[in-house]
Amino acid sequence: MSGKDDGDQDEGRPINSDALGAVGEGRFATICAGAELIANTAHRDRSGWDFIVEWPINHQSEAELDKRENPISAHFQLKSMWHDNNQIKFRMTSIERLAKDPKPSFVYITKFNHDQTPSEVFLAHIIGDNLVAVLRKLRELQQAGKKKINNEYIYMSATIIGALIGADGKALRAAVEEAIGPDLTAYQAEKTRQLAELGYEPLRHTLDFKLSVQNEEEFTDALLGLKSDLPFSSAVNKETRFGIAIQTKDFPTEGKISFTPSPADTCSIIVRRNRFAVAATFSGTILMAPGLNDNKKARKIVISSELFKFILTDERLAFQSVDITPENPKLDSSQWKNWYSFVKEMTKEGCQIELHPKRLKKQTLNLTKKIDTITEEECVISLNIIDDINLVLSSASGAAAAIYGHAAIVRNVESARVCAALIRGDDALSVKMGLGAHLPEGLPEREYGRFIDTIVLDNQAVLAIASATFIFDSSTEMHSISAEDLSLQDLEIVPIDDLRGRVAELKSEPGAGICMVRNFGEAEEGDNTTT
Repeated sequence: MSGKDDGDQDEGRPINSDALGAVGEGRFATICAGAELIANTAHRDRSGWDFIVEWPINHQSEAELDKRENPISAHFQLKSMWHDNNQIKFRMTSIERLAKDPKPSFVYITKFNHDQTPSEVFLAHIIGDNLVAVLRKLRELQQAGKKKINNEYIYMSATIIGALIGADGKALRAAVEEAIGPDLTAYQAEKTRQLAELGYEPLRHTLDFKLSVQNEEEFTDALLGLKSDLPFSSAVNKETRFGIAIQTKDFPTEGKISFTPSPADTCSIIVRRNRFAVAATFSGTILMAPGLNDNKKARKIVISSELFKFILTDERLAFQSVDITPENPKLDSSQWKNWYSFVKEMTKEGCQIELHPKRLKKQTLNLTKKIDTITEEECVISLNIIDDINLVLSSASGAAAAIYGHAAIVRNVESARVCAALIRGDDALSVKMGLGAHLPEGLPEREYGRFIDTIVLDNQAVLAIASATFIFDSSTEMHSISAEDLSLQDLEIVPIDDLRGRVAELKSEPGAGICMVRNFGEAEEGDNTTT
């Protein structure tokens, strides 16, 4: 492989190209030995390289033996030519092997004088631009439908692909070490990355297919992500590398498809009853789809946030909310408050929606139809609960960031009110709980003890511990107990997994007296426990 072009005696040359190649191989082995490099020759010329050159182990390394870097080992293909020649011919099967091996790969090019002494030496490193040239040629052959490429060649110029170096072994060693750098592992990782990524642009794949839609509006909805799982057929996927598009076989010809649109802009969405009212503000995106044949229904703009969408057409402005389930989405108190402030405004006609895009023009829209799935009163109740939960969390030391679902708001309606009232020192606060049909024996009419209310969130619980006077009422068939004269003693943050054990400890403390625990259903059966 070392410069054997045709094996014939060239006119005016002292030896033919085969003989010149043998001179180059002998000389290369000699200069490697002189630089303390081990040159292992290829006995069968089918692997893309003529020599594997190995560096000696670095016995001066301060690293532990099991951690020191492996010495350099590199593939070399040799090319020997006369001094007045500059063109090199590579068989594609050989240069492909050399290029695709993650090990360092080089072409050592020697230009000889007529007396067979070297006139110039070039070292071509098969990485970067040289690797691009090989991969691009392979891509061209693939596009041409050529699978067997043993008789295909690539021609390169020695002075373009190679760097001029000294003719001795020390110059070779220094040039290779500089090209590879101090970290062989990092070098191999970078070459592997180049093999995988060179030649690709951001739009690597193009897909041609037939999409089955009912009308232009459905097509627009698909582009905006409003409709999903649309049937497609006759799909052809092409991958473009080095500007050459080739059909791939790894994409089905038919199936169902959904689109994730790219935003035309980002924006702030401000919703309020009028321009002087308190606003609810959200971050969002603006999605736009082109109009089709002047179809008004097909011209749409989607203003989207994490929790809702506004869909704007030529004819109307529609509102869509995400499904608020007991457990999803998970939001913090400020996000829940923002959400319910927004929904409260949406329960009234004439709500204003201000769009403040980053690049596009500011717009103010009016929602003419109010939402009717929730009332303003329900929104106000939820806002009050969220305010109470937030007050308790901000008053309790050590509270983690509280992210919770809608179920936590519903579950803690009464406990959040009571805990917040305890923090505010509400003298009129009283808590009454039913005890069932049978009052425990031996209880006096009044007794001093401990009242514990619990706010249970998704990742933590807050225990509000208060002293209380308990009043027992057995005047009706369903006996009850009231906690009065409540005075907050402590707020404790407890991980959910530890809640049951902590409540048991508080109930069993010496001198605790009667202990009433409320809203404890997340840790053990029964919402209320009394001892």
